[in-house]
Amino acid sequence: MKFVGVDVGGSSIKSAIIEIVDEAVKPSKIERISTPNSSAGKIFDAICDQIQEYRQQHPDIKGVGIATAGLVDTESGSVNYAGNLPADWSGVSITKEIESRTGLACHLENDANSFALAESTYGAGKSKGIILGIALGTAVGAALVVDGKVYSGSNGFAGEVGHMIVEPNGLYCVCGQVGCLETRVCQSAILKESGAKNFAEAVASLSKINSNAREALDTYEDWLTIGIINALVLYAPEIIVLGGGLVLGYPKLVAEVEEKVKARSSVFPAEQVRIKQSKLMAAATLTGAILPLVD
Repeated sequence: MKFVGVDVGGSSIKSAIIEIVDEAVKPSKIERISTPNSSAGKIFDAICDQIQEYRQQHPDIKGVGIATAGLVDTESGSVNYAGNLPADWSGVSITKEIESRTGLACHLENDANSFALAESTYGAGKSKGIILGIALGTAVGAALVVDGKVYSGSNGFAGEVGHMIVEPNGLYCVCGQVGCLETRVCQSAILKESGAKNFAEAVASLSKINSNAREALDTYEDWLTIGIINALVLYAPEIIVLGGGLVLGYPKLVAEVEEKVKARSSVFPAEQVRIKQSKLMAAATLTGAILPLVD
């Protein structure tokens, strides 16, 4: 079965054909465009244009799964709040709009939930009972999967460790709080500390003597370590899976953070700390977005 997976983020919209064959996932090449920041209409246009291109090559597409940043109401197929996307992206039924334009079944899910669900089904967390997935990029998304299902709590926001407060007098977060973990472990935090223009430039300069990038990354890892230790105490997951653009750009981040967590964690025994890199990597969120549509 073939589906279109779409990931709508604050910086870019990614998409691919996701094919499920014999309980294995086969993603096509991932297409990427910059997210239109002017209106939801422009985002809808971009998504539907891409779907139309895919259908010309794959007329047997069964449906569309969309993952998006923000607080998602899966029942209505709408976003209640998304701080990094146009204001009118919230409050409308995204699934109904896509279905009316394409004639295809559509499911909407939070991007972090999609990431964690995919990793628990096909990726690094497969066969594990409790998985915490954390996607590190423009923002920080996180979700908890218990026995193959996303645990989202009473309001759909459970597991979002990026919005736990780690610095009471810290920086303002897009969610409206002060001192969220996300303010210290988002991409812009590294760029601000390192002086780099983009993350690739920061990574390229890590080997330089007295590198600002190395110091910035160490600070980033220290904040992430604090957040993960807090999450270990709260959720006691069997495994934490790290993914997202920052892990793609610097895969050593996972091992470095795991070492720091093991060194600092006292309540949660070091031998029980398992932090792994996403197995599905760039295709993880796209895969998780389509899973509710799979028969």
